[in-house]
Order: sequence, then structure tokens, then C-alpha cells
Amino acid sequence: MSTLDTDDGTVLLHERDGKFYQLNATGSEVLARLLAGERLPDVVSGIAERSGAVREMVH
Repeated sequence: MSTLDTDDGTVLLHERDGKFYQLNATGSEVLARLLAGERLPDVVSGIAERSGAVREMVH
């Protein structure tokens, strides 16, 4: 997987299938936190707290 940060988020290149994926700012945050070793429940809780969204909706 290769990534490129953009003004709007991140573009991912899945090298095995050659497909590109565009992540918005929230998706970019999720990816960065997971790649940094955070567990998904912690990422979800952090985003829910920061945004004021319901945890289940973020998940």
C-alpha cells in the first residue's frame, strides 16, 4: 500500500490490484492512528469524543 496526503485527506494505492482509494480527513485520521498501533475501539472513542458524534455511529 502506498499513500499520498492531499488537502482533502489521503489517496491510497492498493499495489496488488492497482486500485486507488480516496479517504476524507476522518478516514485519513483513522488510517494514521491504526498504522501508529492504536486499537480500533480507542480510535472510535477518540473520534466520537472530538466530534460529539455517537460512538456507535462513528464505529
